[in-house]
Amino acid sequence: MHFLPIPPPRSHDEFPLVQFWYRKDFKDTDLATFGDNDKHQKLGFLEHEDGRQYTKEEIKAQRKHTSTAFQTLLLRGLAPPTWSQASSVAVNWFRAEMLTHCPDLALCAANWKVDVLATEVYSQWSRRRDVEIQERLEDEAMKKKTEQGKKAQKRKAVEDDSEEDADLPPSKSKKQRSEPKLDKVKSRSEKRRKKKKATANSSDVSSVLSSNSRNTTHPPSLPASQPPSRAATLSPAPAADIDPSELANATPYNRYHQRHHQAQILLRRLVYSGIFGKSAPKAQRLNPPQQQDASTSAITTAAAGQTEATQHSSDSTAATSSSDNAPRKSKSKPHKPGAAHTAWNMFARKHMKKNHKHTTAEVRAVFSAMSPPELQTWKVKAATKQIQKGGNASEESDSEGEGEATQSATA
Repeated sequence: MHFLPIPPPRSHDEFPLVQFWYRKDFKDTDLATFGDNDKHQKLGFLEHEDGRQYTKEEIKAQRKHTSTAFQTLLLRGLAPPTWSQASSVAVNWFRAEMLTHCPDLALCAANWKVDVLATEVYSQWSRRRDVEIQERLEDEAMKKKTEQGKKAQKRKAVEDDSEEDADLPPSKSKKQRSEPKLDKVKSRSEKRRKKKKATANSSDVSSVLSSNSRNTTHPPSLPASQPPSRAATLSPAPAADIDPSELANATPYNRYHQRHHQAQILLRRLVYSGIFGKSAPKAQRLNPPQQQDASTSAITTAAAGQTEATQHSSDSTAATSSSDNAPRKSKSKPHKPGAAHTAWNMFARKHMKKNHKHTTAEVRAVFSAMSPPELQTWKVKAATKQIQKGGNASEESDSEGEGEATQSATA
């Protein structure tokens, strides 16, 4: 609650015309006993500096302002049942408020005019506000009680904390608390240094690998205008500078790659031996593993170049004879697989066991829809089957060659 400063007391010598400077001066006059019901005569002690008494209008205005001050005390919970029971806070605030608003009330000794004005007006003002005043007083008492309880709880909590702190060991000094922070900063700097070193090493390794790949010699590729002849495709043995066993020992580094690599080497041998004829399967290029040295990379690169040349020749030969190899079966009758051990015939045999009514076109559609890995599997099976019966096939081919030579000589 805001308090206004109380004006300093005045001296009677400064205002000699004031009639009622002391309270006994007013009691000795006839105005003090003039009619108990006359409100204005009860406040007849109100006067100006020159000794003139207040008029009825001025006294009425003074009563109105006094009632407003009492209402403010009521809203703040400071209004007492009677003015004699008012607290020192309420009395001091009322004195400061009235003396600031009406300086003529200070023309007395010990501010008795302000106290008498409060007693006379408050008794009439509080008659119609007894219930409200009582409720306000109860509310304020309850608030004070709750606040005191909260303060007591806080005080008890502080005391409990202080007792627990007394049981704990003494706290660390500022220097000791800062040591873990320094350790964290050092560990972070070490991690950054290790990371920079690792990145520098990786860049060095990548530069070495790139220089090795630039220095590796690749076999010359065949020109597009000069496709290889059939004699080159049907060469009886692989190139002299490529050893399949060396490739098998140098390249794989786990079980899966080893099996895949062995299948590729077997397929290359079959291509070089010329047992497939015009319908030789395409040799897929082997992707070398990442862990290999310079010599192994050179051998793998040479083998890949030779495989590409063989693939190109087989593609050109297969393109010219695609119409001859296509099966010529009736569209309405079931397909009858051939006796030759080719990928097409072996697949057709297995397919017709489950689907014995399918025509050649239907079997061909299923065969063409296979993925490259599945097709490669059938080709490897056919090649294995032909290797098992390779002796008979080679003897038959030799006899046919001798017969053709004899017929040409006779002619």
